[in-house]
Amino acid sequence: MKILHITASYKPAYVYGGPVMSVAKLCEETFKAEGKKRKVKGFNSLKNGHQPEVGSPLFADKLGFDSAQSNERGVIVYTTLASGKEELPYKNGEVKLIEGVEVHYFKRITKDHSHLSPALLWHLWKTVKQFDIVHIHAWWNLVTMPACLIAIFRGSKVIFTPRGTLSNYSFQNNNNKIKAFFHQFIGSSLLNKTYFHCTSQKEVADNQSLLNPKAIFNIPNFVELPWRNVFSKEDHSQILHLIFLSRIEKKKGLEILFDALAKLEFEWKLSIVGNGELSYAESLRVKAKGLKIDDRIAFLGAVYGNEKFELMAQHDYLILPSYDENFANVVIESLFVGTPVLITKNVGLSEYVSQNNLGFVCERSESNIMEMIISANKAKNTDFFNQERLNQVIRNDFSEKNLKDLYLDMYDTVLKLS
Repeated sequence: MKILHITASYKPAYVYGGPVMSVAKLCEETFKAEGKKRKVKGFNSLKNGHQPEVGSPLFADKLGFDSAQSNERGVIVYTTLASGKEELPYKNGEVKLIEGVEVHYFKRITKDHSHLSPALLWHLWKTVKQFDIVHIHAWWNLVTMPACLIAIFRGSKVIFTPRGTLSNYSFQNNNNKIKAFFHQFIGSSLLNKTYFHCTSQKEVADNQSLLNPKAIFNIPNFVELPWRNVFSKEDHSQILHLIFLSRIEKKKGLEILFDALAKLEFEWKLSIVGNGELSYAESLRVKAKGLKIDDRIAFLGAVYGNEKFELMAQHDYLILPSYDENFANVVIESLFVGTPVLITKNVGLSEYVSQNNLGFVCERSESNIMEMIISANKAKNTDFFNQERLNQVIRNDFSEKNLKDLYLDMYDTVLKLS
């Protein structure tokens, strides 16, 4: 089976956060699994078309393989050189092996968030027939939307993963009238010809309200976790230590969190870990100063790798007061190190957190966030959120083998469907 993944950005463009990591991990794990016998268990994937309940020349010769060898690979990625306002240091059309996965990088002629790449689209037009399935990630950019049109026009089977770009929230922000017009007259007809892959029940519900694709599969993201590491927790008996770890942008709800924190009558500290637009981050600092809580908030910038996990383990709770998240990898990362989570119902994993008693979930309002933090403070010195239990739940539910089998089963199923 040959699968082509199309995404506007890919490793090492870490500036885009979780989606880049999720797409890369999916490609890496399914590449490793080629030719192996598979047995599905764990989360349920949806199949048989039923809805759920709720170019330019390649530089392959520089890598030591020719085009014929390239065509034998089971997992290939077409992406752009996008890395925020910068470009990755590769040539147009250059091929790289990233963790074993063959990745084709193409120049873009527009920047964030449109990423128009005529070279990528032309190469797709010429090569799309070589693949059994085209898997497209995210919407509302000038890579994936025209790529979807090309793949469908050329008769390819297309799996589409929204990655949060088709939620109700996405139509309420940033060129919402243009989005609504495009969706009504072009987008919906294209997407209804695809097979959807969602990563949470919330995302399934969001997309069912907008579209009627051929089938929907609900399979969680792969999350890169340090499976062999053990993390020690710190005892914060007097002060509640919270950590926000994500891209710093408006949809994350930090303003409403600041308002809630300013009214608390007990001691707390908040670490904000991540990057974002400098002007927006500065506006948050100004707001914190105006609320007279700036001395209790530390902006730490982006942290990666093992340091990130160590930092999460040093806090009592991860807090994510978002307006919208289709999944939120950081929730799984935090629970893995034994740090429970405080999240709004707008986070894709909120139902999973509630069902498994992995933290607190609330409505997205100042008063409800405040009540949630008060409850969390009372529970932090108890054994209610046992570190070993949290870690074991994630090990059981997010094992790479189980998720890998589910994704491979999805690809097999799509191949068999008409």
